[in-house]
Amino acid sequence: ARGIIHSHSPYSHDGCDGEGLDANGNPDATCVAHLRQGICDAAEDFVFLTDHPANMAAYELDKLLFIQPGDEPLTDPDGAPFANFIPCGDGRRVLLMTGTEDTLMSVGVDKHLPGDPAARKALYESDGEATVQAMHDVGALVFIAHTESRTPDYLKTIPVDGVEIFNIHAAIDPDIRRDYLGLDAFAAGASILPFTRQDEDGPQPDLAILGFLQDFPEYGKLWDPMLAERHVSASVGTDVHENSFPGIMRDGERGDSFRRLRRWISNVALVDGLLAPSTVKAAVKAGRSYVAFEILGGPS
Repeated sequence: ARGIIHSHSPYSHDGCDGEGLDANGNPDATCVAHLRQGICDAAEDFVFLTDHPANMAAYELDKLLFIQPGDEPLTDPDGAPFANFIPCGDGRRVLLMTGTEDTLMSVGVDKHLPGDPAARKALYESDGEATVQAMHDVGALVFIAHTESRTPDYLKTIPVDGVEIFNIHAAIDPDIRRDYLGLDAFAAGASILPFTRQDEDGPQPDLAILGFLQDFPEYGKLWDPMLAERHVSASVGTDVHENSFPGIMRDGERGDSFRRLRRWISNVALVDGLLAPSTVKAAVKAGRSYVAFEILGGPS
């Protein structure tokens, strides 16, 4: 099962150019359409949304799962939805679940953390072993996003299920490149410029990641000591918000479209049985999964 772990939606405060929600708190229809179409066009099997808690905590899961007519939501014994199958019109369907990204990243919650929206927000934004347990109690896996910014001592003590070993945002963000990866701050941004050409002889816009794709040894230096003591799964963070490159490329899409970034890299889970929330999460937690840099070709 090919999928995304770490992706945003209009419910993140900085999603959709920071205008994901209108004055009445409704998600921007254009951004929702991009999100859903991108899920299908990138040929995924599952997507775990990980929205920032500032807005996400105030909405129930039926909203966060973007359920529309024709979808196939999965519900708990009380009838509350906790996942959603989105049909793609060609016989395929994509499993969508929600979660949060803050100090900790909850992946695939079956229900909200307890309390009213303010209490949920505070808990989603908190840290430590008790928060990890609370997230586990609502069915989530717990990952560390942006592992590059964490210390070895912190990673040694926090009992998470997994860590990111690559993040597209980190690979291009000037501050992260300089402060945590020891790289030229603006080299990645400059490398993208040739891919913005509008003439037909210019490079294919979907290949823009090749301008800055490289191995970052820092992730291994942080992950390996954890593995010496316990099992910790790995994931790649697509971290797409549609908020970083609104310019339209020659293929008619914005540079940071949900579809484009999701074509670049994915998490492939070796699922035991049918595609379902439980089987995908079990595969990822057990390490029956790998990161695929699919811009270089589909793994077989």
